[in-house]
Amino acid sequence: MATNYPPYMLYSLLAAELGDDEAVIPPRLAQEAGTGRFSQEKGWQMVTQLPLGEGGIPPKRADFNGVLKLLSSYLLWFQQGGIMKYSAVLDYEPGNEVFQGSQKFRCLVANGPSTTAVAPGSDKTVWKNMDAPSVIAGQITPFYNCRLGGSDGRRLIPWGESVADERYVLCDGGTDGLGGNVPNLMDKFLLPSTVAQAGQTGGSLKLSIPGVTVNGTVGETVLTVDQIPSHSHTGSTSTAGSHSHTRGSMNITGFFGADDRAAWLTGGAFYSKNDASQNTSAEGGDGRPWWRFLFDASRTWSGSTSESGSHSHSITMGSTGGGRGHTHTITSSSEAQQIALDRPPFYRLAFFVKLPE
Repeated sequence: MATNYPPYMLYSLLAAELGDDEAVIPPRLAQEAGTGRFSQEKGWQMVTQLPLGEGGIPPKRADFNGVLKLLSSYLLWFQQGGIMKYSAVLDYEPGNEVFQGSQKFRCLVANGPSTTAVAPGSDKTVWKNMDAPSVIAGQITPFYNCRLGGSDGRRLIPWGESVADERYVLCDGGTDGLGGNVPNLMDKFLLPSTVAQAGQTGGSLKLSIPGVTVNGTVGETVLTVDQIPSHSHTGSTSTAGSHSHTRGSMNITGFFGADDRAAWLTGGAFYSKNDASQNTSAEGGDGRPWWRFLFDASRTWSGSTSESGSHSHSITMGSTGGGRGHTHTITSSSEAQQIALDRPPFYRLAFFVKLPE
């Protein structure tokens, strides 16, 4: 793509060596220029194109030189990147840029003598200050890889620079050089706040925990069978049971009848007794009396039962308890203490505050 960049350089003003009489700068009005002279208002007048025999006036060499000198002065200025100064006699459109004093302004709203002339710096809605500092007074900014220097050894020397910027002071609580002090941000975190609260400090790296006392009763609990610890019960009666038994009141008695000839044969627990009531003759007998033959075990009872009585008995233990729940009363307390807090992971940067210009 072809470029429109000028192929030639304008090295100086055209007619730069000529004086005012040889290079007359065209005046604004034709009346100021005079008859037959070049002006910004009319350019060359009609009289300059008439033949001399008809009263024409030839163009002046000094006017040509003056025009070239005037135009080249602007071209040379623009060529070197210059911007024009503001003039109240000119109309400006949005986007136009001018210098006012030492600062550059850009037009935001059309203004000038044809409407209302507004000088740059007087209304921010009409002219934008392109050279206004991006950091305004009071703004605090962190800087990396910087150094300290300047008038009090606390001024910013930015990365890659060798001279301190006196407008920036380290936020260490020291003097600002203007009768006050800058904020002390050393080992502190910043906490956003309202304007009214700005400048307040607080916080601590220690956590205070007050003493606590707890009193109460745990909820009622009924243990289930599964919650009772596994266990068993065993037991038996004593094996000491050795004893014996005598006859006591026990006895065995009995009798039978026979004639008197058998009475001499009785002995031991057996004995005979003539019982008249029983003296009868047996049918078909010889008429002899009958005797009662009796048996009484107590007459000859001896000995006792065995003393061997070792034995045991299985036992079944009965259960008791209502199966109701129970509670525990607790009382606990702790003493007040302080715990040192650690900071979260951090990276240190030096903070500087911008002073007023």
